[in-house]
Amino acid sequence: MKQQTESNPTNQLTQSLTDSGLTGILFSPMGLLLLVCVGGLIWAFSSNGKGTGKGNKNKLARARWAGRREKIVARKIACAQMEGRKHNRVSLFVSSTKVKKPDSVNGKIIMRIPESESRLYFPDVQRGVLVCGVTGSGKTFSMINPLLRSAIDQGFPVVLYDLKYSQLKSPTSGALGQTAKLAGYAAERGYKVSVLSPGFGESAIANPLDFLESEIDSAMARQLAIALNKNLKLSSGDSDSSGFFSNAGDLLSQGIFMLAKGTCYPDILMCFAILSLPNLIKRIENAEMNLWTRASFSQFLSVAGSPETAASIVGTALGLFTRFIIPELLSAFCGQTNLPLDLKERQMVIFGMDDEKRDVVSPLVASVLHLLVTRNVAKQRSTPLILSLDELPTIYLPSLAGWLNQKRENGLVSILGLQNLSQLEESYGQQTAETIFTGCVTKAFFNAGSGAAAEKYSKYLGEEEIRNKQRSRTTGGKGGASTNTSNESDTRPLFEVSQFNTLSEGRAVIISPGYKSGQDIALPLLEKIKLSSLVESELEASSVSLWYDYQQALTKQSQIQQIVEQDLLLRKEEAERLFPLQTPEQVKVVDKTMSEI
Repeated sequence: MKQQTESNPTNQLTQSLTDSGLTGILFSPMGLLLLVCVGGLIWAFSSNGKGTGKGNKNKLARARWAGRREKIVARKIACAQMEGRKHNRVSLFVSSTKVKKPDSVNGKIIMRIPESESRLYFPDVQRGVLVCGVTGSGKTFSMINPLLRSAIDQGFPVVLYDLKYSQLKSPTSGALGQTAKLAGYAAERGYKVSVLSPGFGESAIANPLDFLESEIDSAMARQLAIALNKNLKLSSGDSDSSGFFSNAGDLLSQGIFMLAKGTCYPDILMCFAILSLPNLIKRIENAEMNLWTRASFSQFLSVAGSPETAASIVGTALGLFTRFIIPELLSAFCGQTNLPLDLKERQMVIFGMDDEKRDVVSPLVASVLHLLVTRNVAKQRSTPLILSLDELPTIYLPSLAGWLNQKRENGLVSILGLQNLSQLEESYGQQTAETIFTGCVTKAFFNAGSGAAAEKYSKYLGEEEIRNKQRSRTTGGKGGASTNTSNESDTRPLFEVSQFNTLSEGRAVIISPGYKSGQDIALPLLEKIKLSSLVESELEASSVSLWYDYQQALTKQSQIQQIVEQDLLLRKEEAERLFPLQTPEQVKVVDKTMSEI
């Protein structure tokens, strides 16, 4: 029997190479050199390939857009963070569909928010969210409000600043500000909603001096003084040109707060009564007080030899305080605080501005907001705190830049909205405004409405590389006509300045750390945020109706007592008694001198 020899393709190829003599060539010195060169080329190509995320090193520009793949990556990260519920790994989303209300099982709230392709997810929002766009661009409707609803869906405590706060006239009234559109939604999901809105019946009481632990709490008194004076200047349009008088005024206000804290009337009205005392510097010199409080008056007392300077410092501070000494507004800041100070899950605190009286009300409202946030992010939280500040340039928070960079690990999530960066620079200064801009890693640029803002956004996105084919035709010569083709590389802005000013309502350039590919993160996404008009109308109508009933209930429960003239007289008498122009020893000396005469 003949024995059959099996052969395979590899054996056949080896035999063919051997028979042809190519193996001898390949394993010769020249052949080996050729193999090394080919291998080097293959390695170089694979090293610079797209799979590594490094891109071509010879590219002139590398900016590019995020796409469907990057959105999927962001969604996966966000859903994992929402499931984990860590205080410093927070995700929010914009949803075009309704989110089911949480279930209550044995008194415990059970939340189920399934993953959905119809939502736009934003992972790691604890690193700050900045939303920019002119009026009518959709920044609040398309972005800020949906993000806040998603925070409410997750049960996070919310601090909301509402510049256009108003009192509803009926359950079907049109909603002007954010409160009516969100507070009812929150109440329906088990939230306890509190409001600080001076001049409105539903307002709670927030005594700024209640944030001081004692009369020697100089740190909190300093925070209150700076926030109050800065916002008083911001609301009145005063320029802060004199650094000396500004600092001296802050220190004087700090000392007055500490003095008032130790009296039987620890409130703003008592501060005003003390500042109103004639010859205040002499009274402070004679007064008995602890060393910490007296230290706050050190600069003020140092100008005792210059009555004009002392009078200017007192006059500046008194002039600022006088602006909000209005009985119907001051009532919300005097008495025992019943605004929640330590915020936990399913609590919402709204700081509402009466637009007609904003210049008067905003300094104290802003100061209380600043103290409340400072208190709640001083230590690591168990649950994130959502801080929403739409129309940011209308309020001054001295520690905002620091919060963005230092308090996110403690659980602070800041959502900031503004129309134009120039407004932010005017209120906070160029350097602080830039710190705020860079401190927000998630950004959404809606219609800029400004050449300067659009130019900044365009530069921020960078440039992309474009390739143009050039064809040239030559004629003549012995060879006749010939055509040459060459590729030329150039760059252009990823999104031009003019394009930022033509964005339609709801369309924005969005930057989020969740949009990443390989080693590239925060890739920009050009997105038309699609919300269902029917769903939004239903959500708003339901929230407005619920908030109307809630607002009426808060008004009935209000503990505010109207400030009357007698209240001011009592405080003036107490101030005269505590800080007399002459000490008892000085009075005895005077009496003795008079008797001898």
